[in-house]
Amino acid sequence: MFDDGETVRVLQVVAPTSGAVSFTVVDEAFTPVEPAEAYLAHLVAIERSPNTVRAYASSLKLFFEYLESREIAFDAVHLDDIGRFVSALRAPAEGVIVIDASLSRRAESTVNRHLAAVFGLYHFHARHGVKVAEELIVGARWTGLLQAVPRPGRRAGSAGATATCSPEGEQAPAEDARHRGDRRAP
Repeated sequence: MFDDGETVRVLQVVAPTSGAVSFTVVDEAFTPVEPAEAYLAHLVAIERSPNTVRAYASSLKLFFEYLESREIAFDAVHLDDIGRFVSALRAPAEGVIVIDASLSRRAESTVNRHLAAVFGLYHFHARHGVKVAEELIVGARWTGLLQAVPRPGRRAGSAGATATCSPEGEQAPAEDARHRGDRRAP
């Protein structure tokens, strides 16, 4: 464990020949966390912005800390584990007394960015033959997952319409005009 209690860190790295800046996730021994390292290297290879790589590295740091705290291996994750990770992201910080239940620790947009990084990680590894990643991606329904996780001050499943992705990646239409961008809907 690091002095500040963290078990995983994000480090900036600089390529010796090109000077290109990137980021990686390391464990207590400063060994790169291999699943994250491979995915972040892929993001650099497809020329994602260093800011995007840093943001995704920060998200993956949180995810791998969560997995480590619950003694779950990267290749043993189930969709329920990701749902519990989302709940943990939405929970108030430790030691905080909640007065307004509608306030959470992180904004929905931040939680969604963390989820995008995690599902991007599993999409990447699914394309490279990691069995659990394939199962997660085929079984995952992004909005269904999000609706199943209670938000502070809301009942589970009360967020409105859902648009889902089929295993082939085609998006099904939303059930509510508000999610299609139709501003005339009530």
